[in-house]
Amino acid sequence: PFEKIDIFRSPVENGNTELKYSCEYFLLYYVGIDDSAHDIFILETDNPFKYRALIESPNPLSNISEDDSQQQYYKEKGWCSWVLRRNGPTLTFLGTTNYYKEENELHTIEETSAVILFKQEATESLRGFDSLSEEESRISIKKRYALLHERWKYRQLLTIQKLMQKSSDTEMFHCQEYEVWVTLSDAYTFFHDDDEGDIDFSDFIVDYRNYDFDSKTFPQKLVLDFLEKYIQFVLSSYINENSYKTEDKKEVCKKLHSIKVHSNEFKDVVDAYYAQLGYVFEEHEDKTSIINGIKNAVDSYYDFLCNGNTYGISFEYKPSLLIFKISANSQLEKLEAFFKYVIDEPVYSASQREASVMGRFLTTKIYPLSDGEIANLALFTS
Repeated sequence: PFEKIDIFRSPVENGNTELKYSCEYFLLYYVGIDDSAHDIFILETDNPFKYRALIESPNPLSNISEDDSQQQYYKEKGWCSWVLRRNGPTLTFLGTTNYYKEENELHTIEETSAVILFKQEATESLRGFDSLSEEESRISIKKRYALLHERWKYRQLLTIQKLMQKSSDTEMFHCQEYEVWVTLSDAYTFFHDDDEGDIDFSDFIVDYRNYDFDSKTFPQKLVLDFLEKYIQFVLSSYINENSYKTEDKKEVCKKLHSIKVHSNEFKDVVDAYYAQLGYVFEEHEDKTSIINGIKNAVDSYYDFLCNGNTYGISFEYKPSLLIFKISANSQLEKLEAFFKYVIDEPVYSASQREASVMGRFLTTKIYPLSDGEIANLALFTS
Protein backbone atom coordinates (compact mmCIF):
# COMPACT_ATOMS: atom_id res chain seq x y z
CA PRO A 1 0.00 0.00 0.00
CA PHE A 2 1.08 3.53 -0.73
CA GLU A 3 1.96 5.78 2.18
CA LYS A 4 0.72 9.34 2.26
CA ILE A 5 3.46 11.72 1.10
CA ASP A 6 3.85 14.96 3.00
CA ILE A 7 6.18 17.13 0.90
CA PHE A 8 6.08 19.90 3.50
CA ARG A 9 7.67 17.83 6.26
CA SER A 10 11.41 18.11 6.98
CA PRO A 11 12.57 14.77 8.38
CA VAL A 12 15.64 14.84 10.62
CA GLU A 13 18.13 12.18 9.56
CA ASN A 14 21.54 12.11 11.23
CA GLY A 15 21.20 15.78 12.14
CA ASN A 16 20.38 16.80 8.52
CA THR A 17 17.26 19.01 8.38
CA GLU A 18 17.33 19.69 4.62
CA LEU A 19 13.92 19.28 2.96
CA LYS A 20 13.72 16.19 0.78
CA TYR A 21 11.11 16.07 -1.98
CA SER A 22 9.33 12.83 -2.61
CA CYS A 23 7.67 13.98 -5.82
CA GLU A 24 7.35 16.87 -8.27
CA TYR A 25 4.19 18.44 -9.58
CA PHE A 26 2.79 21.47 -11.34
CA LEU A 27 -0.77 22.73 -11.73
CA LEU A 28 -1.68 25.13 -14.52
CA TYR A 29 -5.01 27.00 -14.29
CA TYR A 30 -6.45 29.06 -17.12
CA VAL A 31 -7.83 32.34 -15.77
CA GLY A 32 -9.02 34.16 -18.91
CA ILE A 33 -8.03 36.97 -21.27
CA ASP A 34 -6.70 40.33 -20.13
CA ASP A 35 -7.42 43.75 -21.71
CA SER A 36 -4.69 43.22 -24.30
CA ALA A 37 -6.22 39.89 -25.44
CA HIS A 38 -3.45 37.79 -23.84
CA ASP A 39 -4.19 34.54 -22.00
CA ILE A 40 -3.67 34.61 -18.23
CA PHE A 41 -2.64 31.49 -16.30
CA ILE A 42 -1.77 30.53 -12.75
CA LEU A 43 1.15 28.20 -12.16
CA GLU A 44 1.46 26.27 -8.92
CA THR A 45 4.47 24.00 -8.51
CA ASP A 46 6.86 22.60 -5.92
CA ASN A 47 9.89 23.27 -8.17
CA PRO A 48 9.66 26.75 -9.76
CA PHE A 49 13.33 26.65 -10.84
CA LYS A 50 12.49 23.90 -13.31
CA TYR A 51 10.37 26.37 -15.32
CA ARG A 52 12.77 29.30 -15.11
CA ALA A 53 13.54 29.27 -18.85
CA LEU A 54 9.87 29.66 -19.82
CA ILE A 55 9.42 32.96 -18.00
CA GLU A 56 10.42 36.27 -19.60
CA SER A 57 11.60 39.34 -17.71
CA PRO A 58 10.65 40.20 -15.12
CA ASN A 59 11.63 36.68 -14.11
CA PRO A 60 11.22 36.16 -10.37
CA LEU A 61 14.07 33.65 -10.41
CA SER A 62 16.47 34.99 -13.04
CA ASN A 63 18.76 36.85 -10.67
CA ILE A 64 18.45 34.61 -7.65
CA SER A 65 21.65 32.93 -6.54
CA GLU A 66 21.93 29.65 -4.71
CA ASP A 67 22.38 31.50 -1.42
CA ASP A 68 19.64 34.08 -2.01
CA SER A 69 16.99 34.23 0.70
CA GLN A 70 14.16 34.15 -1.87
CA GLN A 71 15.45 30.92 -3.40
CA GLN A 72 15.81 29.55 0.11
CA TYR A 73 12.18 30.54 0.73
CA TYR A 74 10.98 28.50 -2.27
CA LYS A 75 13.13 25.58 -1.21
CA GLU A 76 11.79 25.66 2.33
CA LYS A 77 8.16 26.05 1.32
CA GLY A 78 8.40 23.55 -1.53
CA TRP A 79 5.95 25.41 -3.76
CA CYS A 80 4.94 28.69 -5.39
CA SER A 81 1.76 30.19 -6.86
CA TRP A 82 2.29 32.67 -9.71
CA VAL A 83 0.13 34.61 -12.17
CA LEU A 84 1.55 34.47 -15.71
CA ARG A 85 0.63 36.03 -19.07
CA ARG A 86 1.31 34.12 -22.27
CA ASN A 87 3.23 35.90 -25.04
CA GLY A 88 3.64 33.39 -27.82
CA PRO A 89 5.90 30.57 -26.58
CA THR A 90 6.95 32.39 -23.40
CA LEU A 91 5.32 33.55 -20.18
CA THR A 92 5.49 36.92 -18.44
CA PHE A 93 5.48 36.95 -14.64
CA LEU A 94 2.76 39.29 -13.31
CA GLY A 95 2.97 38.56 -9.61
CA THR A 96 2.07 36.05 -6.93
CA THR A 97 -1.59 35.16 -6.49
CA ASN A 98 -1.82 36.87 -3.12
CA TYR A 99 -0.61 40.22 -4.57
CA TYR A 100 -1.69 40.33 -8.22
CA LYS A 101 -4.81 42.39 -8.99
CA GLU A 102 -6.47 42.70 -12.36
CA GLU A 103 -6.88 46.22 -13.69
CA ASN A 104 -9.53 48.25 -11.83
CA GLU A 105 -9.92 45.42 -9.31
CA LEU A 106 -9.82 46.10 -5.56
CA HIS A 107 -9.06 42.51 -4.59
CA THR A 108 -6.29 40.10 -5.48
CA ILE A 109 -6.89 37.15 -7.78
CA GLU A 110 -6.52 34.87 -4.77
CA GLU A 111 -9.42 36.64 -3.05
CA THR A 112 -11.75 36.53 -6.07
CA SER A 113 -11.03 33.04 -7.47
CA ALA A 114 -11.42 29.41 -6.55
CA VAL A 115 -10.57 26.14 -8.24
CA ILE A 116 -13.52 23.73 -8.21
CA LEU A 117 -12.89 20.01 -8.46
CA PHE A 118 -16.05 18.22 -9.62
CA LYS A 119 -16.44 14.75 -8.12
CA GLN A 120 -18.88 11.93 -8.76
CA GLU A 121 -18.84 11.01 -5.09
CA ALA A 122 -17.64 13.00 -2.09
CA THR A 123 -18.44 13.38 1.56
CA GLU A 124 -19.88 16.52 3.07
CA SER A 125 -16.52 17.26 4.75
CA LEU A 126 -14.91 17.81 1.35
CA ARG A 127 -17.06 20.79 0.46
CA GLY A 128 -14.94 23.39 2.23
CA PHE A 129 -11.28 24.30 2.02
CA ASP A 130 -8.88 21.48 1.31
CA SER A 131 -5.73 23.37 2.24
CA LEU A 132 -2.59 21.77 3.58
CA SER A 133 -1.83 24.67 5.88
CA GLU A 134 -3.22 27.96 7.10
CA GLU A 135 -0.55 29.81 5.10
CA GLU A 136 -1.51 28.06 1.86
CA SER A 137 -5.13 29.12 2.29
CA ARG A 138 -3.94 32.71 2.41
CA ILE A 139 -1.57 32.82 -0.55
CA SER A 140 -2.84 30.27 -3.09
CA ILE A 141 -6.02 29.83 -5.08
CA LYS A 142 -8.61 28.21 -2.83
CA LYS A 143 -9.57 24.63 -3.60
CA ARG A 144 -13.17 23.54 -3.30
CA TYR A 145 -15.01 20.34 -4.11
CA ALA A 146 -18.42 20.15 -5.78
CA LEU A 147 -20.60 17.09 -6.25
CA LEU A 148 -21.86 16.04 -9.66
CA HIS A 149 -25.46 14.84 -9.50
CA GLU A 150 -26.61 12.44 -12.21
CA ARG A 151 -30.28 13.06 -11.58
CA TRP A 152 -32.29 14.55 -14.45
CA LYS A 153 -32.28 11.70 -16.97
CA TYR A 154 -34.52 13.68 -19.33
CA ARG A 155 -31.99 16.53 -19.47
CA GLN A 156 -29.15 14.05 -19.90
CA LEU A 157 -30.84 12.35 -22.84
CA LEU A 158 -31.62 15.67 -24.53
CA THR A 159 -27.97 16.67 -24.03
CA ILE A 160 -26.79 13.37 -25.47
CA GLN A 161 -28.91 13.97 -28.57
CA LYS A 162 -27.40 17.42 -29.09
CA LEU A 163 -23.87 16.12 -28.59
CA MET A 164 -24.49 13.18 -30.93
CA GLN A 165 -25.23 15.69 -33.68
CA LYS A 166 -21.88 17.41 -32.99
CA SER A 167 -19.83 14.33 -32.15
CA SER A 168 -17.51 14.84 -35.15
CA ASP A 169 -15.95 17.73 -33.20
CA THR A 170 -15.27 15.70 -30.06
CA GLU A 171 -14.10 12.30 -28.90
CA MET A 172 -17.38 11.66 -27.05
CA PHE A 173 -20.91 10.47 -27.83
CA HIS A 174 -20.11 8.71 -31.10
CA CYS A 175 -22.71 5.92 -30.75
CA GLN A 176 -25.64 5.83 -33.13
CA GLU A 177 -27.97 4.70 -30.32
CA TYR A 178 -28.00 4.79 -26.54
CA GLU A 179 -29.89 2.42 -24.28
CA VAL A 180 -31.72 3.42 -21.12
CA TRP A 181 -32.11 0.61 -18.61
CA VAL A 182 -34.96 1.09 -16.15
CA THR A 183 -34.89 -1.52 -13.38
CA LEU A 184 -38.01 -2.10 -11.29
CA SER A 185 -37.48 -2.96 -7.64
CA ASP A 186 -37.98 -6.57 -6.57
CA ALA A 187 -39.12 -6.04 -3.00
CA TYR A 188 -39.01 -8.50 -0.13
CA THR A 189 -42.61 -8.71 1.14
CA PHE A 190 -42.50 -11.39 3.87
CA PHE A 191 -43.16 -10.86 7.54
CA HIS A 192 -43.33 -13.36 10.39
CA ASP A 193 -46.26 -14.21 12.63
CA ASP A 194 -45.73 -16.44 15.66
CA ASP A 195 -48.98 -18.33 15.05
CA GLU A 196 -49.05 -18.55 11.24
CA GLY A 197 -45.34 -18.46 10.41
CA ASP A 198 -44.09 -16.46 7.42
CA ILE A 199 -46.75 -14.44 5.63
CA ASP A 200 -46.18 -12.94 2.18
CA PHE A 201 -47.97 -9.71 1.29
CA SER A 202 -47.77 -10.75 -2.37
CA ASP A 203 -50.31 -13.51 -1.74
CA PHE A 204 -52.94 -10.82 -1.09
CA ILE A 205 -52.10 -8.53 -4.00
CA VAL A 206 -54.21 -8.75 -7.15
CA ASP A 207 -52.56 -11.09 -9.67
CA TYR A 208 -53.20 -9.69 -13.14
CA ARG A 209 -52.26 -13.03 -14.72
CA ASN A 210 -55.58 -14.49 -13.56
CA TYR A 211 -57.68 -12.08 -15.65
CA ASP A 212 -57.51 -13.15 -19.28
CA PHE A 213 -53.85 -12.22 -19.45
CA ASP A 214 -53.29 -13.48 -23.01
CA SER A 215 -55.84 -11.06 -24.42
CA LYS A 216 -54.03 -8.00 -23.10
CA THR A 217 -51.80 -5.91 -25.36
CA PHE A 218 -48.08 -5.73 -24.71
CA PRO A 219 -48.29 -2.18 -23.21
CA GLN A 220 -51.18 -3.28 -20.98
CA LYS A 221 -49.20 -6.27 -19.68
CA LEU A 222 -46.24 -4.03 -18.82
CA VAL A 223 -48.45 -1.51 -17.02
CA LEU A 224 -50.06 -4.28 -14.94
CA ASP A 225 -46.64 -5.69 -14.09
CA PHE A 226 -45.52 -2.16 -13.14
CA LEU A 227 -48.46 -1.76 -10.75
CA GLU A 228 -47.99 -5.17 -9.15
CA LYS A 229 -44.28 -4.52 -8.50
CA TYR A 230 -45.01 -1.00 -7.28
CA ILE A 231 -47.51 -2.14 -4.66
CA GLN A 232 -45.03 -4.81 -3.52
CA PHE A 233 -42.38 -2.12 -3.21
CA VAL A 234 -44.70 0.12 -1.21
CA LEU A 235 -45.74 -2.68 1.14
CA SER A 236 -42.11 -3.56 1.75
CA SER A 237 -40.87 -0.03 2.39
CA TYR A 238 -43.94 1.74 3.80
CA ILE A 239 -45.01 -0.99 6.21
CA ASN A 240 -41.93 -3.08 7.02
CA GLU A 241 -39.53 -0.16 7.40
CA ASN A 242 -41.94 1.72 9.63
CA SER A 243 -42.05 -1.13 12.14
CA TYR A 244 -45.77 -1.86 11.98
CA LYS A 245 -46.96 -4.40 14.51
CA THR A 246 -47.74 -7.86 13.21
CA GLU A 247 -51.46 -7.39 13.88
CA ASP A 248 -51.44 -4.19 11.81
CA LYS A 249 -49.78 -6.03 8.94
CA LYS A 250 -52.32 -8.83 9.10
CA GLU A 251 -55.12 -6.25 9.03
CA VAL A 252 -53.65 -4.77 5.85
CA CYS A 253 -53.59 -8.26 4.33
CA LYS A 254 -57.31 -8.65 5.06
CA LYS A 255 -58.10 -5.32 3.41
CA LEU A 256 -56.02 -6.18 0.35
CA HIS A 257 -57.79 -9.53 0.07
CA SER A 258 -61.18 -7.83 0.25
CA ILE A 259 -60.61 -6.05 -3.08
CA LYS A 260 -62.34 -7.82 -5.93
CA VAL A 261 -61.74 -7.45 -9.67
CA HIS A 262 -65.11 -6.94 -11.36
CA SER A 263 -64.15 -8.17 -14.82
CA ASN A 264 -61.23 -9.20 -17.01
CA GLU A 265 -61.08 -5.75 -18.60
CA PHE A 266 -57.76 -3.94 -18.37
CA LYS A 267 -59.32 -0.89 -16.69
CA ASP A 268 -60.99 -2.97 -13.98
CA VAL A 269 -57.74 -4.73 -13.07
CA VAL A 270 -55.95 -1.36 -12.90
CA ASP A 271 -58.71 0.06 -10.69
CA ALA A 272 -58.33 -2.91 -8.33
CA TYR A 273 -54.65 -2.04 -7.87
CA TYR A 274 -55.58 1.58 -7.16
CA ALA A 275 -58.08 0.40 -4.55
CA GLN A 276 -55.43 -1.75 -2.85
CA LEU A 277 -53.01 1.17 -2.82
CA GLY A 278 -55.75 3.25 -1.26
CA TYR A 279 -55.81 0.82 1.68
CA VAL A 280 -52.03 0.87 2.00
CA PHE A 281 -51.99 4.68 2.20
CA GLU A 282 -55.23 4.88 4.16
CA GLU A 283 -53.65 6.62 7.16
CA HIS A 284 -51.29 8.79 5.15
CA GLU A 285 -52.05 12.51 5.30
CA ASP A 286 -51.20 12.93 1.59
CA LYS A 287 -53.19 9.91 0.41
CA THR A 288 -55.06 11.78 -2.35
CA SER A 289 -51.96 13.40 -3.85
CA ILE A 290 -50.05 10.10 -3.69
CA ILE A 291 -52.78 8.18 -5.51
CA ASN A 292 -53.01 10.96 -8.11
CA GLY A 293 -49.23 10.80 -8.53
CA ILE A 294 -49.41 7.05 -9.11
CA LYS A 295 -52.15 7.53 -11.70
CA ASN A 296 -50.06 10.15 -13.50
CA ALA A 297 -47.14 7.72 -13.56
CA VAL A 298 -49.26 4.86 -14.91
CA ASP A 299 -50.95 7.01 -17.57
CA SER A 300 -47.65 8.48 -18.82
CA TYR A 301 -45.97 5.04 -18.77
CA TYR A 302 -48.81 3.57 -20.80
CA ASP A 303 -48.60 6.46 -23.28
CA PHE A 304 -44.86 5.93 -23.60
CA LEU A 305 -45.30 2.21 -24.33
CA CYS A 306 -48.07 2.82 -26.87
CA ASN A 307 -46.47 5.71 -28.75
CA GLY A 308 -42.72 5.30 -28.24
CA ASN A 309 -42.15 3.73 -31.64
CA THR A 310 -44.00 6.59 -33.31
CA TYR A 311 -41.45 9.03 -31.85
CA GLY A 312 -38.36 7.02 -32.76
CA ILE A 313 -37.95 5.10 -29.49
CA SER A 314 -37.76 1.31 -29.49
CA PHE A 315 -37.96 -0.81 -26.36
CA GLU A 316 -37.88 -4.32 -25.01
CA TYR A 317 -38.79 -5.80 -21.66
CA LYS A 318 -37.10 -8.41 -19.52
CA PRO A 319 -38.16 -9.48 -16.02
CA SER A 320 -38.08 -6.29 -13.90
CA LEU A 321 -36.15 -4.44 -16.63
CA LEU A 322 -37.37 -2.04 -19.32
CA ILE A 323 -34.79 -1.18 -22.00
CA PHE A 324 -35.51 1.59 -24.48
CA LYS A 325 -33.24 2.96 -27.17
CA ILE A 326 -32.89 6.52 -28.42
CA SER A 327 -31.09 8.06 -31.38
CA ALA A 328 -30.31 11.62 -32.40
CA ASN A 329 -33.70 11.77 -34.12
CA SER A 330 -35.88 10.44 -31.29
CA GLN A 331 -38.60 12.92 -30.27
CA LEU A 332 -38.19 12.78 -26.52
CA GLU A 333 -40.08 16.02 -25.96
CA LYS A 334 -43.27 14.26 -27.12
CA LEU A 335 -42.97 11.92 -24.13
CA GLU A 336 -41.79 14.41 -21.52
CA ALA A 337 -44.60 13.39 -19.14
CA PHE A 338 -43.09 9.89 -18.86
CA PHE A 339 -39.85 11.36 -17.55
CA LYS A 340 -41.62 13.87 -15.31
CA TYR A 341 -43.94 11.39 -13.60
CA VAL A 342 -41.85 8.19 -13.78
CA ILE A 343 -38.10 8.38 -14.48
CA ASP A 344 -37.35 11.79 -12.93
CA GLU A 345 -40.29 11.90 -10.53
CA PRO A 346 -38.17 11.80 -7.32
CA VAL A 347 -36.04 14.73 -8.51
CA TYR A 348 -39.04 16.67 -9.77
CA SER A 349 -40.92 16.17 -6.50
CA ALA A 350 -37.86 17.26 -4.51
CA SER A 351 -37.64 20.44 -6.62
CA GLN A 352 -41.28 21.15 -5.73
CA ARG A 353 -40.67 20.28 -2.08
CA GLU A 354 -43.17 17.45 -2.27
CA ALA A 355 -42.99 13.82 -1.16
CA SER A 356 -41.88 11.45 -3.91
CA VAL A 357 -44.27 8.81 -5.22
CA MET A 358 -41.69 6.67 -7.03
CA GLY A 359 -38.99 6.96 -4.37
CA ARG A 360 -36.39 4.27 -5.02
CA PHE A 361 -38.76 2.05 -6.96
CA LEU A 362 -36.83 2.62 -10.20
CA THR A 363 -33.12 2.65 -10.99
CA THR A 364 -32.15 4.21 -14.31
CA LYS A 365 -28.82 3.90 -16.18
CA ILE A 366 -27.73 5.04 -19.64
CA TYR A 367 -25.45 2.79 -21.75
CA PRO A 368 -22.84 2.83 -23.14
CA LEU A 369 -21.15 5.80 -21.49
CA SER A 370 -17.50 6.21 -20.56
CA ASP A 371 -16.49 7.75 -17.24
CA GLY A 372 -15.67 10.97 -19.07
CA GLU A 373 -19.07 11.06 -20.80
CA ILE A 374 -20.84 10.43 -17.49
CA ALA A 375 -18.93 13.28 -15.85
CA ASN A 376 -19.62 15.54 -18.83
CA LEU A 377 -23.37 14.87 -18.62
CA ALA A 378 -23.45 15.38 -14.87
CA LEU A 379 -21.53 18.65 -15.19
CA PHE A 380 -23.96 20.16 -17.67
CA THR A 381 -27.20 18.70 -16.29
CA SER A 382 -26.69 18.76 -12.48
